[in-house]
Amino acid sequence: MARKIAVYIIDEDLQAVDALASILRQTPDITVIGKAASGRAALDNIGELLPDVAVVSLDLRDVDSLALVRGLTSTLRTRVLVASARADRALIDRALQSGASDFLSKPFLPTEAMEAIRSVAPARDEEGAAPAVPPPPPAAAEATTQPAVSPPPRGRVITFYGAKGGVGKTTLAVNTAIAIGQLTRERVALIDLDLEFGSVAAMLGCRPPASIIDLVRARGDLRPELAERVLLPVNGTTVRLLAAPPTPELAAEVEGGVHPGQGNAIANTLTALRQWFDWVVVDTASNFRDTNLTALDLSDVIYVVTTPDIPALQNTGKCLDVLLDQLGYERERVKLVLNHADAAVGLTPQDVTGGLDYPISRTIPRDHQTATWAANCGRPFVLDSPRQPISEAITALARALVKPEAEEAKPPERRRGLFGAFGGGSRRREGSR
Repeated sequence: MARKIAVYIIDEDLQAVDALASILRQTPDITVIGKAASGRAALDNIGELLPDVAVVSLDLRDVDSLALVRGLTSTLRTRVLVASARADRALIDRALQSGASDFLSKPFLPTEAMEAIRSVAPARDEEGAAPAVPPPPPAAAEATTQPAVSPPPRGRVITFYGAKGGVGKTTLAVNTAIAIGQLTRERVALIDLDLEFGSVAAMLGCRPPASIIDLVRARGDLRPELAERVLLPVNGTTVRLLAAPPTPELAAEVEGGVHPGQGNAIANTLTALRQWFDWVVVDTASNFRDTNLTALDLSDVIYVVTTPDIPALQNTGKCLDVLLDQLGYERERVKLVLNHADAAVGLTPQDVTGGLDYPISRTIPRDHQTATWAANCGRPFVLDSPRQPISEAITALARALVKPEAEEAKPPERRRGLFGAFGGGSRRREGSR
């Protein structure tokens, strides 16, 4: 007799849970093995029950629903159906990028729910058993018996984001990756997610024979040996580069790399790399497309890079509003970096902090000559000019990552919305009356 498909339901809406459980009880090939009214409650026993399919509400309040999806799919190899009464296309897309296999609309319809569960459940052999899952890598073996809210990474993901081109985020990402390697002698993966016009390889003076497109086309579970072939070693460092596609038209193939039952290609890549590397440093494009949102969701630290000029700061104000208010990222993860700082030709750090109503985490001094020379030579300046103030500032940024206990104090609460001299203004004035 074929074994039934084991389903676990996670939803704070108890009526919805009972309704779905009642539907599934009438289905001979599906059984509900567990229910939880919160994400944290689910984590208490889902690792022991090992369901085939988990139905996860996108409206959980005690945990990040998308992080929970990533944890279930990457740690337990459980297939996930996400559910919500809201038809939020952007949120649904992000859930699919995080590893969910499909979406269920609430209230649940019996036929739709049963067919969706059957379609995403792992294939079974002739005796009804699910195929054996290959053993996880040693670093993740312990985590498979005790799931976490987020994937059990070995390394940290550090992402550099700029709301406007020309703020120097690529320069900071490249030199920070090199500096982390110098400080720790640990393995660092440097990822160029500016898919159309990425310039990380040029700044390192190399022409990679492979790129991220080769990992996307591989599909399935990524293997360490494939990553070793695709990621190019950066001479004289512990850094390996995963380059952007060689031509702009290939960006669409990476952006569309969502494969049924396998999740999002970028999420899979970053999740795998953080298990094989101690650090993953990501350079992004200046947009909120799906690829960047996936990287931001998976990041331990997000450095928002800006410069002391009005156009850049206006865009940065909008960016902070999206990250903090719309996406709901914790303030401790979002750190503001003021690049090209020079009070003689731009606004002061105090002007920037006051205008954005957000503290500056790091200030990088303006040094056009050193940065331009390094870019033209294809040699990061932290290697060739380590005593320049610009190099010392980036090394200090890297040191704060390596030793987070020495990092700045927790950012104060930011009032909601675009406000300040470089934001929407009206909401700030209303909030400060």
